Amino acid sequence: MNTLLFSFRVGGYLFGAPASSVVELSREVEVFRVPGSPPFVKGLINLRGQLAVAIDLKKKMGLDSTTESSERQLCIFMETTNTLIGLMVDDVHEMFNVGISDFVSSPVNLGEQVDELVSGVYKLPNGLLHVINLAGLLKTNERKNFVH
Repeated sequence: MNTLLFSFRVGGYLFGAPASSVVELSREVEVFRVPGSPPFVKGLINLRGQLAVAIDLKKKMGLDSTTESSERQLCIFMETTNTLIGLMVDDVHEMFNVGISDFVSSPVNLGEQVDELVSGVYKLPNGLLHVINLAGLLKTNERKNFVH
C-alpha cells in the first residue's frame, strides 16, 4: 500500500504530511496575533471566512530560528480532524509516493513532545522524510488555553 505525501522544509529538515490534508499554499497571509497564545502560535488567519491557527513549526519543534525570515516563509493550510491549521514553513519540496515498507516509527523513545509531533520517518534514497503528526500539533497543555 502506498501513501502520497506532500513534503516541505523547516530549519533544514524535510517533513511530510498526507497530501490529502493540504488545502492551499500561500506566501501572502495576514496573521492576527492572539494575546496569551503559546509562543509557537503566530496567531489566526482568515482563509475565506474560515479561521486557521498559524503554527510556527520552527518554534514548535525547537529548531534554530536564527535564520527565520517571515517574508520568505510559506503557509501550508492543512485540514486536521476538526481544525484548519496554517503551517509556517521555509519552502515546499515535492510529492512522494512512498510504500509502507519504507516507514519506520521512532526506534527509541525521543520524548513525549517528539512523539506528538512526528509519527515516524520514511527512508528515502537521499535521506529521511519526517512525517508530521497533524493531530498532535495542537495537543499540548498550551492548547487548553488557546484552542477549544
